[in-house]
Amino acid sequence: MNKLSILRGAGCKVDGIGTIRPVTLGEIESLGDIGNKYYASLFFLVLDKARIAKEIDVELDTDAPLLHVYLSAPPLRKMLLDSLSFFLVERLSPQDDKILLADTGGNIVGVLDSQSFPRFQRALKVCCCLEAEEEDAPKFSGEKAKKIWEKCRDGRKRLNEAKGGPAMDEIISCVSALSGAYNLLNIWDLTVYQLLDQFRRLYGNAQFHVFSTRWAAWGQKDFDFSAWHK
Repeated sequence: MNKLSILRGAGCKVDGIGTIRPVTLGEIESLGDIGNKYYASLFFLVLDKARIAKEIDVELDTDAPLLHVYLSAPPLRKMLLDSLSFFLVERLSPQDDKILLADTGGNIVGVLDSQSFPRFQRALKVCCCLEAEEEDAPKFSGEKAKKIWEKCRDGRKRLNEAKGGPAMDEIISCVSALSGAYNLLNIWDLTVYQLLDQFRRLYGNAQFHVFSTRWAAWGQKDFDFSAWHK
């Protein structure tokens, strides 16, 4: 995946599969009912077999790959194709054990099978900010800067994993209130990824300001002021 493309608000191309289209806040709002089509499709596509057995009353083959489970049960098959059609740019051509993806000219550009489907799920989670990409630690000028980066990273991780976290409307309000660029008139053109990226940046900056204030009052060692963007 190209992180710059996702930040820009372009589609998220997953090699060998297809392109996950960007979904804007305005589109989710226009769907009505708190964007139920977006949330229902996303929720279904990121399920694992244990959650399916718990949430949906369908008898499952516990030894089969997840995509095979979806394609072999008619109710799940329909839900799968509807959900994939919402997020993927390409046209879907379901087979017995896989789904072919074609461009507007009918050319096959990718395939979803038992090996590639988990990779698609991970990509969808990243594009919708349900799961952060692995962060490589940058180089630091000192131990103090490294500890600050680690605390901010752990804070972002807790934010990602928090249950009962802020709802979408609350996040929109927070970013509109604190951002110098977005407000309640122009924020609707942002994609879900862009919104949550900005929300997490604001959250991380708030942490950095607390750490830097504590250092200014009591710190004795050098402070790495570039830590705010690491």
